[in-house]
Amino acid sequence: MEKTANIGANLFYQLPKFEEETVLVECVGHKDFLLFFKKMYNILVTDYRLIITDSSTNHEQRTIALGMLEGITKSRQSDYVVLHCGGEEDEIMEIQRKDILIDMVKRVFSTLTKKNLPIFVSVKKKLDEYVTSQEEAEQGISRMPDISLRDKTERLVHNSSSDEEEDADKENESDPTDDFVIKRTEPQQKKEKARMVDIYNKSDLIDYEQKGMTSSGLSETIFSRKKKEKAPKGKSYREENRKFRYQDEEKKSKIEETVGLEVLNEENSELSFESLDDYDDCANKEPKLEDFKIIKVLDKGSFGKVFLVENKLNGRFYAMKRIRKDVLIEKKQIENTQNEKKILLDLEHPFLLGMSYVIQNDLRIYFFLDFIEGGNLYQNMFKVKRFKEHQVKFFAAQLVLAFSFLHDHGIVHRDLKPENVLLGADGYLKLADFGLAKPLPKENPFTYSFCGTTEYLAPEIIKEQGHSFTVDWWTLGILVYELRTGRTPFLHKNTHQTTKLIKNGRIIFPDPVKHKIDMSEEFKDFITKLLHKKPSRRLGHNSSKDVLNHPWFKDIDWEKLKNKQIKSPYMPEIKEKNLKSHILGGISSSLGFNKKRRDEQGDVSETSLAPSKLDLVMKNKHKFDDF
Repeated sequence: MEKTANIGANLFYQLPKFEEETVLVECVGHKDFLLFFKKMYNILVTDYRLIITDSSTNHEQRTIALGMLEGITKSRQSDYVVLHCGGEEDEIMEIQRKDILIDMVKRVFSTLTKKNLPIFVSVKKKLDEYVTSQEEAEQGISRMPDISLRDKTERLVHNSSSDEEEDADKENESDPTDDFVIKRTEPQQKKEKARMVDIYNKSDLIDYEQKGMTSSGLSETIFSRKKKEKAPKGKSYREENRKFRYQDEEKKSKIEETVGLEVLNEENSELSFESLDDYDDCANKEPKLEDFKIIKVLDKGSFGKVFLVENKLNGRFYAMKRIRKDVLIEKKQIENTQNEKKILLDLEHPFLLGMSYVIQNDLRIYFFLDFIEGGNLYQNMFKVKRFKEHQVKFFAAQLVLAFSFLHDHGIVHRDLKPENVLLGADGYLKLADFGLAKPLPKENPFTYSFCGTTEYLAPEIIKEQGHSFTVDWWTLGILVYELRTGRTPFLHKNTHQTTKLIKNGRIIFPDPVKHKIDMSEEFKDFITKLLHKKPSRRLGHNSSKDVLNHPWFKDIDWEKLKNKQIKSPYMPEIKEKNLKSHILGGISSSLGFNKKRRDEQGDVSETSLAPSKLDLVMKNKHKFDDF
């Protein structure tokens, strides 16, 4: 076996592992460093993942779940290899014994997924043009080569369903002129992610994650919101009403009645209390991390994992979003995360996802969000192919109220898409994921950052002319079109063409005879006015009341809708009525925390940080004082 610097079994045994995980191949890789230097790394391929470590320190630099790979590009003229990670930046290295490594990676991939890993071959010596950067990944852009560069001799699985591209080609041949034939197949990335989530949920790894909750320093409960809820059997709670004062820029103070709400750091919050009533000891106890039991891993995002957890004090379930401080520092996302926390805590609305607790320790921040059982709109749309118009109207009306509420409080959401809309068991929705939400100043309510999902980007964001609240109304127009037709209006297989169509393309509505998709004239008018290229002429520019008063909503009783007094025309499929058996039964994708149309890869070593990461967090500790 090739000699590598400071590598071997001792290093592997120091890393968090899957049960019975085995090193299959180890080799050396080099990355370009500065202008004329290269840095050496060790590469381990196991039966689940690829691990890259610094050869001089043995510190882990990156872990790539092999089942999440989208493809590999190799050079015919050099040792350069690009690992296409999908949803995150690609990895490019010069790898000695590259063919041995690629052969093992594709075999592990096929074992995990029963699919072929696409292998692309380029005649170019360097492969920089095929490397997706972090910024491009966040925008949903991929530089992976097209199918013409794919080496089909690299296939291991020989059947017609083993390649997603072949399946898509066959569907295209069935009716190449029909743009509204549903070609949507569940993204390969999401299928593999579900398989990897199952791997993450092995009992030994769950135990490892549970121990990690208490090994990162003392935890501090920053915020606790106690909601009126039915007590679990065997426990008694006395729910009391309290008064609190809510202050904002427009209203000096407003006294309202609410249910058990408590802020533990009044100095940093806009919520302060007039009076407090006594609670039962158990209900009044401030929860710590050790009071939550991890049930399973639900998802993996850019900043950490999302777990389903149970509060051992009251038996209630939450979605615990665990956020790594070192990643927030590196990606300069501290301010955005503070905005997300503030929005989730300060604003309550029937159609916004709620948060009950915020806890932090030395290394991480924990958001305890409402657990929503019915999945997100994307998952439900995939089941039914497309929603009926009256169902779309029901969803849209709730989002109009949610956006109206946010805009009244000076907040623009900027990331509406089916994945970020959750469905409760009652068929009502919750708008989620405020990672891109931003408060806008009253005097100049514009921001200039480039963010969002490609298919949902407004023209003014692409042109970087500055954008305001009207981008949310644009995304609503895209969403209702997609929910009804099964595709977004400016979709193109080439991302660059998609952005050109967004800026200059016209909206094409389906033919009711050819495509069997009926859309009322009021519905088409609603979409057309929401998708006006000029923000100043877009529906909702003057006020959300213009959206509420559109003829398409003439049969909506807004007050009854807000109070959830209208029966939902669509009910999500929930196999088990009992929440705990429902959870343990394997429903693991009930949250819409994916940041992109293509989900991020996961890793299993999050509970241990390299010394360099620990040092980074300690040096920036003061930046988290306001959490």
